[in-house]
Amino acid sequence: MLDRLVGNSSLQVHAPELLEIIRNLQRNVDLLDTLPMVLTHNDFSQVNILVNDVGNVTGVLDFDEAGIEAFGMCTWGLYESFFGSMEDSRWSFYDEMPLLADTFWVSLWANVPSSLKKEEKEKAIKVSLSIGILNRYFIQGMMNTIDLTSQVHRRSLEYAKGILPRIWGN
Repeated sequence: MLDRLVGNSSLQVHAPELLEIIRNLQRNVDLLDTLPMVLTHNDFSQVNILVNDVGNVTGVLDFDEAGIEAFGMCTWGLYESFFGSMEDSRWSFYDEMPLLADTFWVSLWANVPSSLKKEEKEKAIKVSLSIGILNRYFIQGMMNTIDLTSQVHRRSLEYAKGILPRIWGN
């Protein structure tokens, strides 16, 4: 997938900042091997999370796309569903995004096994998360070419352009 995206000439035209991130992912894809393989939901969004009247999670629905992947691969759902939104065909993060994201990551690191050391795994999780985002948004032929006359391509590209640079601090 990463090789195809690097060879996608329309990506260079429409999103050169993503191409730089994808090349970085290519150089670091081996870090996925350092992460545990886990059950991933692959459609983890607010519509698939059941909560009770006081806000406690009571269940998760829609596991038909579930699979076993490197830890972090489906964390894109947090960004898409809880950290920002698409309005007027533009992706933007909520004002509270830094606090929400920090809270998530602090909670994650406080609850993962000590064998998954933050210092050693943080970059690997970013790689996994980023590849998950590419899998999520580069759909319907976008691996080979981006057609901005297609609403699906435009919106998908906007999501990727909005989220990926923030993950990598660009």
